[in-house]
Amino acid sequence: MEKIIITTSFGLESLIKRQLIEEGYEDFEVLNGKIILKGNLDDIGYLNLNLREADRVFLEIASFEAKTFEQLFENINKIDWFDYLDIDDNFIVNARAYKSKLFSIPSIQSISEKAIINSLKRKYKISTFKKTGPRVQIEVMLEKNIVSLCLDTSGDGLHKRGYREGSVKAPLRENLAAALVDLSFYKDDRFLFDGFCGSGTILIEAARKERNIVPGLDRDFDFTSFKFYDKKRFEKIKKEAYQKINYDKKINILGSDISKKCN
Repeated sequence: MEKIIITTSFGLESLIKRQLIEEGYEDFEVLNGKIILKGNLDDIGYLNLNLREADRVFLEIASFEAKTFEQLFENINKIDWFDYLDIDDNFIVNARAYKSKLFSIPSIQSISEKAIINSLKRKYKISTFKKTGPRVQIEVMLEKNIVSLCLDTSGDGLHKRGYREGSVKAPLRENLAAALVDLSFYKDDRFLFDGFCGSGTILIEAARKERNIVPGLDRDFDFTSFKFYDKKRFEKIKKEAYQKINYDKKINILGSDISKKCN
């Protein structure tokens, strides 16, 4: 079983918990700003595709204590990174720290990247990695001196649904709009009106939910390019999501806005 970390804005954890229960998940823990879940690689595809209020979905590959930069380097260096990264993968190291002795984000990122490169050299026998391939974002999370080393399976934040063409600025993130819809307990037998709809984010999220169009159907995810992931597995999950869409479902939604750009 894999350890999956779902991050979200503070206060939205209960909505993700409710959706996970509706989707049949049981083995998870709700914390501040995140949900820890036990699952498999298929769950990574399913969660990225379906979660309405989440920010990102991470796959943890290691966890250890690090109170010094030497401990951080050695623990990351001993991981066989060639199991996760191809020779040309464009790997990017991000970091965050909370109540830890190691708190300098640039130093954490730099030392972690050096350790990863040192590990890759054992396999690929080269000194320079060009990083011309697919993006792989590596997240180094430190909390109270415990490091959670993760791969960002989402890539771009999950609020980026992929259905916008541009033109009108959307000040409200799509996952927050989805949260407002869920908190309102909107259903298809009720009327939803937004008199200040702007680019219509709330209305779009409500309509897509009622017609069973999953949030991530129109976008790409970084995990599909991971060397250890079989992309065909995700294609099957995505095909099943398309088959569940109810295009003919009648919904009562209306919006208006004073701005002509929103027409």
